[in-house]
Amino acid sequence: MASQEYMDKMQIRQNYRNLWHSDLMSTIQRDPPYCCLAFWCGPCVSYMLRKRALYNDMSRYTCCAGYMPCSGRCGESKCPEFCLCTEVGSLSIWSVLLLVLLQLMP
Repeated sequence: MASQEYMDKMQIRQNYRNLWHSDLMSTIQRDPPYCCLAFWCGPCVSYMLRKRALYNDMSRYTCCAGYMPCSGRCGESKCPEFCLCTEVGSLSIWSVLLLVLLQLMP
């Protein structure tokens, strides 16, 4: 069963495109409004990225993406948007990175 699940994930990953929408050096030229938003309001962009990583389903939200001892004990299931707002200043970018990387790992 586990090997079939692994094979299914590998099949899905083969369909991923290994291209960025724009390279790092031309990002500012291609999307200046978003770059300005990220520069002036980093927590807002962090919130949007974390929510996007959860596929806009806040029922999947767990404080600190489940990587801290307090995760799941903070009452985040009652008001996940508020908990995410309090989290974005510190760990949200790292938890988004970990969520995405773990989805891509075999």
